Amino acid sequence: TGIINPYAVAAGPNTAYRDAVLLDNPLSLWMLDETSGTVAVDQGSVGNDGTYNGFSALGNGTIFGLTAPQFGASGVTIPASAYYTSWQGPSGTTSIEFLSKQTSAPNTYAWIYKFENLVQVLANSGTRYSDWFGSLNGFTAGTQSLNSDCHNVLTWDMYARRVKWYVNGSLTNTGILPAWPGTWADTSKTIQLGGYFGNTSNPQYSYYGVIAAAALYSQVLSAAQITAHYNAL
Repeated sequence: TGIINPYAVAAGPNTAYRDAVLLDNPLSLWMLDETSGTVAVDQGSVGNDGTYNGFSALGNGTIFGLTAPQFGASGVTIPASAYYTSWQGPSGTTSIEFLSKQTSAPNTYAWIYKFENLVQVLANSGTRYSDWFGSLNGFTAGTQSLNSDCHNVLTWDMYARRVKWYVNGSLTNTGILPAWPGTWADTSKTIQLGGYFGNTSNPQYSYYGVIAAAALYSQVLSAAQITAHYNAL
């Protein structure tokens, strides 16, 4: 017996990668392959759709052969309350996966993925950079050259207190997490993809490039799973 994928259609670059990701049961998967409208459909188990903000067009970029939007002074806003339970506590586990291609770097700080000041992934002057609850400042995974297609996975294991960053299927860095800092009291926050959209006081955080296939998990993806996803591109 196999897993029935309700989104399976004719084989192609978008569907092959999407199907590989869905086999590992993400909470959310936003392919970001829409070409019109304002809704970024979530194909994961949570079904937590996002909203496109500030885009003049959709589907005007490509990455690994997938259709995706070109980000600039724009972003995708996603309600975050659905993820608190899986990320809570000293034994919480999380994986974040996304495709990125930076096409220009006018800003020093460019948010690719941001959940307030709790989880942040950015291109810091071209360097891949992330932090977790304000810690691990400077946890990096090399630089992302302009116009290069990159498959990124970050995993957090609070029980083992380890964070890992994989780029294009290979482990690039491992860090040690601090002790669990406490609960998240405010469940009204949002996740921002492709920039800190709406923060007019900090427009320098806009990401200029392509982002696609952003996924969130409540488990730590294994190296074998990550390799399988990358090989599906």
